[in-house]
Amino acid sequence: MEEVNIGLLTIKVIVGFATLFFIIIITGRTSIYQLTPFHLVFVLVLGDLLGNTIYEDKVGIFHFLYAIGLWTFLMLGIEFMTLKNKSTRSLLLGNPNIIIRDGVMDRKLLTKNKLDVNQVLSILRQNNVFLYSP
Repeated sequence: MEEVNIGLLTIKVIVGFATLFFIIIITGRTSIYQLTPFHLVFVLVLGDLLGNTIYEDKVGIFHFLYAIGLWTFLMLGIEFMTLKNKSTRSLLLGNPNIIIRDGVMDRKLLTKNKLDVNQVLSILRQNNVFLYSP
């Protein structure tokens, strides 16, 4: 069985935790509900990156910090681009669709967004709309 360097492991865990905490503060996301699909993939890949490098003794602290820093820089760069550029925002995050307009549900948009009527009615109930008559 390999011997684990406890000091290096401790530093990697603390740096990984601090990085994730920093990213959460910078992006302003406080729950999974607020994550876009792009951010969810970013967080999952970062978690996998942290998990794999924490227990790999061949990866030094410099390489560990570099990988986390580069991945975080890429995410924050894309976050900035989506805030400042409308075409980048629509490419990465998509465009909103109005499914109900003037009380009429658009069935084509339901199909396009892979929703059914029951899901839309459930979303309406969650937003305190209890009466919908098509």
